[in-house]
Amino acid sequence: MTLLEISKKIDKSENNKDYINIEDLFNEFRIAYENYIDDDLKIEAYWIGNWYCTDSYVGFKMYFFNDEPVCYSVQEYRKAKEKFYWFNEDCALKVKKYLFELLIEDEETNVEYIDINQEVNNGYQIYYNSNILRQNQPTYKGKDVTIINRVREKGDLGIDTKLKINYEGKEKIADIRDLVFKYYLKEK
Repeated sequence: MTLLEISKKIDKSENNKDYINIEDLFNEFRIAYENYIDDDLKIEAYWIGNWYCTDSYVGFKMYFFNDEPVCYSVQEYRKAKEKFYWFNEDCALKVKKYLFELLIEDEETNVEYIDINQEVNNGYQIYYNSNILRQNQPTYKGKDVTIINRVREKGDLGIDTKLKINYEGKEKIADIRDLVFKYYLKEK
C-alpha cells in the first residue's frame, strides 16, 4: 500500500480529524511565528493510525492543504517531536508560502521529502498495552484478531506487553509487539 493509496482512502470524518499545531509547521520551516493568524486554516490533518501515550494521542497523520495530500507525520511517543515527511518540494513550498501569507516571507526550505508513491508498511505497531485505543484494529500473522484483555505482568505500571486475543476462534496469549494495527482507511 502506498501513501497515495492511503490519501485516497483515509477517513476524513470529524472523528478522525486532528488539531493542527500551526506552530509545529512554522518550526518545521524555521519560520518565526510571533504574530500570525490561524483562523480558517486551509490545512487539515487526519489520523492514519494512533495510540495513547501517557496523556496524549500520538501516531501517524496525513496533512492536506486545500484537500490535497502534502505530507505525513510521525510522533511515536508523547514527548517526541512530530516528524514531518513532505511528499515533494512543491507540496512543501505551497505550505510554506501559505504560512508566509499568515506572516513574513522567507524563501529557504529545510524539510525532509518522501515520495507519495513509496511503499509503506500495511500497518503500524503499538508497544505497550496501555497505549491501545478502542479504534485500534489489530491483526496477528496477517489475520484480524480481537483483543480479549490485557495480561498484567507488572502491576498497573502501563508497560505490559502481553495480551489475550481471539485468533482464528481460539484464545491465545500474544505479545503486543507481534501485532500489526490497521491504518484508518475506509472500505470501498
